[in-house]
Amino acid sequence: MEAKPYLPLSSYRDPHSFKVFVNDVGLLSAMSGLEAETLLKGSDIFVEFKGALTEQFVFQQLLQNKALYYWSKDNSRQEVDFIIQSDNQVVPIECKAEENLKAKSLASFIKEHGVSKAYKISMKPYQKSDDIVINVPLYMAAEI
Repeated sequence: MEAKPYLPLSSYRDPHSFKVFVNDVGLLSAMSGLEAETLLKGSDIFVEFKGALTEQFVFQQLLQNKALYYWSKDNSRQEVDFIIQSDNQVVPIECKAEENLKAKSLASFIKEHGVSKAYKISMKPYQKSDDIVINVPLYMAAEI
């Protein structure tokens, strides 16, 4: 999706480009082979894995009411975790496992595609950082 995305988003499906999710955060944790103590107490190993768990959790919450899409820029490391269609608009969603709200890919997507609404889901409380980006706490992900 290099040009400005138009609706419906389903017309941009590429069967050769996808992300894989499982049915449940618990299943992902079990499949990872990490011990429960590592997940509960944290460690250097967990630091690298919690982003995947966070994306899995958000995926499960959003999938209840939305068709989800993924975007990555050709020949680049830029990606947006989820894209949804809402009120006839393209809405990008970025997930963060911590309170770190840096989201270079999201900012780039907003600038390149001229979207008027975007979300960051993180451990931060609800806040509107500007006229476009809204931070939503993880526990409210299903409300988007």
